[in-house]
Formats: sequence, structure tokens, C-alpha cells
Amino acid sequence: MTIEKQVRTRLTIEAFGNPFPLQQAREDFVACHIEPCFERNILGYERFRKLMHHLSYKTVRNFIQMLDDDPQISGVKTNQIRRKGKEVKVFVVDEKTRKTFDTVGRFLIDLIEIDHNIIFPETEDEMTCLLAMVTRAIATGKPITLCTPICPDWSRDEKGRYDFKSLGGSESFIANKFFNYGQELLSLFAKHKIPFQGVILFANWGLETEIDAKDTYGRKLLPDDVRMCFASTFARTDEKLSELQKSQETTSIFGDFRVVSMKGFLEERLDIPEVQRRLYDFFTTDKKGKRLVDVLATQSLKINKDRLSVDDQTNRELALRNVVEYATVGQSLDGHSILIVCESRTTSRAYNLPRKRDDNVPVFYLKGQESLESGVNIL
Repeated sequence: MTIEKQVRTRLTIEAFGNPFPLQQAREDFVACHIEPCFERNILGYERFRKLMHHLSYKTVRNFIQMLDDDPQISGVKTNQIRRKGKEVKVFVVDEKTRKTFDTVGRFLIDLIEIDHNIIFPETEDEMTCLLAMVTRAIATGKPITLCTPICPDWSRDEKGRYDFKSLGGSESFIANKFFNYGQELLSLFAKHKIPFQGVILFANWGLETEIDAKDTYGRKLLPDDVRMCFASTFARTDEKLSELQKSQETTSIFGDFRVVSMKGFLEERLDIPEVQRRLYDFFTTDKKGKRLVDVLATQSLKINKDRLSVDDQTNRELALRNVVEYATVGQSLDGHSILIVCESRTTSRAYNLPRKRDDNVPVFYLKGQESLESGVNIL
């Protein structure tokens, strides 16, 4: 080790404490910031086991590395040192960041308490980015943007799935699901003082505008009629949000939310034709992209034959179009955003395709009181 490295290592230890091997990052994080919060009984062990399922060794190692690479976080450092003749990567965390980790740990524990209502981000990359995002928000005060896409007032079948037989102008089913069952999740952000703001994206573009819409009497709706229905549902959603913002019980969690046009939101952030050209290429040539289209096409075939009278080829084209549109929304979100989705769990995988592993948007799936099939879009 050079003199310069020796001095840098000594100063780091003085400021942060003794270094730990990066390979042991999960053990350190769990032992210091999670395990002490659980009760020493069967119930506590069961909750602990559930949480560990979401915190892999790789997730926590990458989390520590992301914080070291983040210029907004100064309390985490990694370095290479020699131990017993071998180069070992180690990390150190200062006391202030340790206290932030305590909050992150308690937030994760509380998420387990509401797992009857939510599905955690399902990939290691999403969980890594969730941990880093929450840490960054607490440390800097920069609010995380919580995004929820919602659908127009399409009709639904007896299982609660959209059948697109008619379009109304009443409240959005998905918006109501979010307003009713999203409160538990939002309350945890507020409880742990994790700064956040919210955007409700009203889907008024793409496939939503191209469905052969009819009114409740089966009469074909003209484009102007469709726009009026969309505008009515948008206004009712905005009114409902305003009520929640004025209510003493919910103002703290919905106060910084707004309803926006998805079309306008995307146009402000993306060159949509160019982005979709790249996405079509990805989902028709990349192995991972093609696999998602295959899964969606297979799962959606029966239901789409029943409700849209499509053949196999048309259904596959719909599946491709659908994942491209979901991925387009994903491309519009920055690296300090979280998605709270209420509809298609399968199609929601497209939000992070293709994104860099350290720039994933964590996706929480909101179950509510419905089955996982309820309120799905083209699935």
C-alpha cells in the first residue's frame, strides 16, 4: 500500500470507524439496522424471514456501492485494502448515515406489516434502487416522486377485469383503488419522514385512445365523445384528490399529489417516436424483451379472444404494443421515482425495460381487496 493510500485509509477510519468487507454488507446492515427491531418470538421470526427474502446479499452490496458513487451522499465510502496478503474491498459508514440506515430499516419492517396489501419490488435491481432512493431522500430532503398510472372509466366484467365494452365518464376504477388502498403505503413514507410528492398519470394516449369505444347503450362513440369521457373522468379524479387533500385524515399523504395528462407528461420529457422506435427494436430482438412479450401474449390470449375477439397474431401485436407503451412511461421517469401500480402485474415488468441496473424505478404493486387479475389492462 502506498503512503497516500495509508494516510487516506487512516483518515477514513478515524472519521467513519473500522472498515467491514463489502462481502459482509448484508450481515452488517441486518445486524445493526433490522434485527434489533424484531420481537424475539415466532411472529417476529416470521416477519424477519419475509423481509430477508427481499434483501439478498447482492442487493445490499450494490446498495452500499451506489451510495459511495452518489455525490449527494458523503457518509459511505468503499476502498481496496490488503488483508492477509489479499486485496479486499471494504466499506465504512459514518454515524449520521448509520442513523439514516436505522430509519430505512424501520421503513422496510413496516412494509412487511402491510404485505397483505402490496407486492414488493420484485427484482434485486429495483430493491437496490429503493434502498438508495430512500436513503438519499432522507439525507438530502429531496422528495421521491411517487407515480401512479390510472385508466379511463372502461367497463369491467364480473371478475373486475376491463372488458372495454363501454366507456363512461365516471371515476376511474384504478384511481379509486389507489385512493382507497394506497393510503397504508403512503402513510409509511410520511411516518418515517421520507420526503415524497405524487403524480397521478391519467392514460389519455396510445391504445387507450384507439379502442373501438361505445357508450353504455352499445352506441359507437365519436372521437369528440371519447375526449369528453376522458375529460370527465380526469375532472372527477381531480375532485376526489382535492377532497382527500382537504381532509384532516389524509392531507398529510395526498397533499403534494397532482393529476396530470399522461400524454402531456410524456411529451414534455421524451421524443416519443424515437423512444418507441428503440423500444420496438428492444422487444423484438432482445432475449429479455421478447420473453416478456411471449409471456404477456400467452397469458392474455384467452381473455382477449373473449373480450376483443382477436386472433393469435393480433393478440401478440397487442401484447407488443402494450409493453412498448408501458416501457415508454418508464423511460419518462427519472432515477428518483417510484411507481405504485394497481393493474397488470405482468405488463408492469416493462417499466424497467430497458433501464440501467443502477437506474431502476422500484415498482410496488397495490393488491387492495381485489384479486391479482382485477382491473387489468390488456391482460
